[in-house]
Amino acid sequence: MEESLTKYLIDEGMAGVVCKMLKSKDGKVFKMAAVYVTCAQESADLLYDETQWPDGVELHDWVYH
Repeated sequence: MEESLTKYLIDEGMAGVVCKMLKSKDGKVFKMAAVYVTCAQESADLLYDETQWPDGVELHDWVYH
């Protein structure tokens, strides 16, 4: 999934894309996938443009603690 999402985002015109699947720390299994996605600063507007993403995708900012 990481590779196909990375390719999709690059094909949408984003630069410096990195996608990493996130896993539950306690081993729970969910019906959806969570993916950490980063890109080059110059692609930030594309990253946050919901029309660039397939239907059903939800974007959330990553919060570092």
